[in-house]
Amino acid sequence: NIETHGMQPMGKLAHDWQWHNTFTSRVTRMVERDRNHACIIFWSLGNEAGRGKNLWAARKYLLDLDDSRPIMYESGGSLIEGVGRTELTDIICPMYPDVKKTLHMGERGDEDRPVILCEYSHAMGNSNGNLHLYWENFWSKERPRLQGGFIWDMIDQGLRRTDERTGRDYYAYGGDSGEKIHDRQFCINGIFSPDRDPHPAVQELKYLQQPVAFSLQQGGDTIKTASLDKVAVNVESRYLFQDLSHLEWTWNMSCDVSLVPIAEGTFIVTKDTLRSGLILNIESARSKAQELRKAVTGNNPVNFWLNLRGKLKGTATWAEKGHLLITQQFKVVIEGL
Repeated sequence: NIETHGMQPMGKLAHDWQWHNTFTSRVTRMVERDRNHACIIFWSLGNEAGRGKNLWAARKYLLDLDDSRPIMYESGGSLIEGVGRTELTDIICPMYPDVKKTLHMGERGDEDRPVILCEYSHAMGNSNGNLHLYWENFWSKERPRLQGGFIWDMIDQGLRRTDERTGRDYYAYGGDSGEKIHDRQFCINGIFSPDRDPHPAVQELKYLQQPVAFSLQQGGDTIKTASLDKVAVNVESRYLFQDLSHLEWTWNMSCDVSLVPIAEGTFIVTKDTLRSGLILNIESARSKAQELRKAVTGNNPVNFWLNLRGKLKGTATWAEKGHLLITQQFKVVIEGL
């Protein structure tokens, strides 16, 4: 990687001809190593290394080797004016812009480059709290240039240790080995723990990025019904290159006074469903809902929820059969109950 974050100025080496071969050879060797991999969708010149003639040369040499992929390069971290918008990058890719700035970049009339945030959410401590505000706009058809972003980062980089006093395992980080120069817990900033257990943000992110979206035809996110029989739902596939035949669909009705669903069933999503919507028959939940409500004393409310699930029909290269891929939940208000 080419990164000179911490130098003053950040692009000092990018302007120094003595570093010309170092910059260009790293980029060209990367292309020669990886260009036959179909999973490579664009190239990078490095990260946080400023602007300068060495990076211009590296970009030229890269395009001489492969001009079939765009180049993405963020030059200055979150501190420098104009980051992610330089002439070195084919993709606007700033770090940590807030939602308002992100919208502005996607709506500028003097730009036609896609916007993909190089980093936009730092997963350290109690973080990742406003992801939905970004993804509402990433998915918006009114802002096609806003195309997503990357979280820093994937996995906590801690080392398993055992506390000699308690015998309990823990994950060590900066300073836990007695070193005096360290970055404390700055390497503990992933959405998964070192042993790959997911942190709470994983479920939120998975939901926001899922490839199928449901919405109520009546609008809003609450089903208001007097009869509890049928629900009209819009289904949107976000896939670009495949249909939904690899998924199987189920629904269930749950409530906060029952440990198990009070009713459940299956449904099918077809091409017609994607065009005109889905009519779910949930009549089987009616009698149980009435029974549970009568069993609750006083005016204590009983909250009901309609849950939709999409799972893999068969084993894929990346997940086993039955892997839960799609989730959706709507609150159900039964009028008169």
